[in-house]
Order: sequence, then structure tokens, then C-alpha cells
Amino acid sequence: MSEPRRIRDAARALRGDLADLGLGRADDFDRAVADLLAEGQAGADIDDDLLELLREDPRTRAYTAFFLETGWPPLPDRVTTRGETTLSGDAGPIPLARFSCPMGDYDWYRRSVGQPAPRCQTHNLPLNRAE
Repeated sequence: MSEPRRIRDAARALRGDLADLGLGRADDFDRAVADLLAEGQAGADIDDDLLELLREDPRTRAYTAFFLETGWPPLPDRVTTRGETTLSGDAGPIPLARFSCPMGDYDWYRRSVGQPAPRCQTHNLPLNRAE
């Protein structure tokens, strides 16, 4: 998978976990990510700006680094306020089910079988199971 694609995947996944990371102004951050992703879908080169935004806060930086390394989001309660992940060792990939907005700007990962998928925060559409 190309680096720009992984950066966009990390941003879409992060949007689904923002509430759990304890960011101040999470709504503003979410809107900025959503706007950049929309520009990218329209053909703009957003990857440097998106990566810069994802690295602004230590928690989003740690989340993004973990995602770029593993291809999966960390558990939000494992990302500290100093931007460190508290996971140690390599447990290997965790097969989480991914659900995506049909408009392409929001991903959510189900962490337990009984957990219902939310609706897209931007479009209020049901999320579809992604492969």
C-alpha cells in the first residue's frame, strides 16, 4: 500500500476514535481532517498537509505512527496524553472489522463482535463493511 494511501487510511480511522483520545477541540480537528480528505477526493494533493495535521498533537501523532506501522488503529485507551502507546511487544496484526462511509472520508474499526457500527460523522450515512 502506498504511503499517501496509508496516511489517508490513518486519518479516516482516527476520526472514529477522536472522542476516545481526549483531545481538546476534537470537533475542530475532525472538521479539519474531513475537509482535507474531501479536497483529496476532489484531486488535490493533501498528503503533506494531512500528515502535518495528524502530527500536531502527541496523541494523534502516536495514533498515526502506530497505524502507519501496523495498518491497524491502536486501542484509544492505550495512547497516553504524552503521545506514547502503552502496547509493548509485537502481538501481530489484530483482525478488526473495518466499516467505511460510502463517501470515503470516515472509517471505523469494530473492536468486539457485539459492537454496532455508528453512522458517518460527516454525512450521517450508515457505514458499510469494508474488505
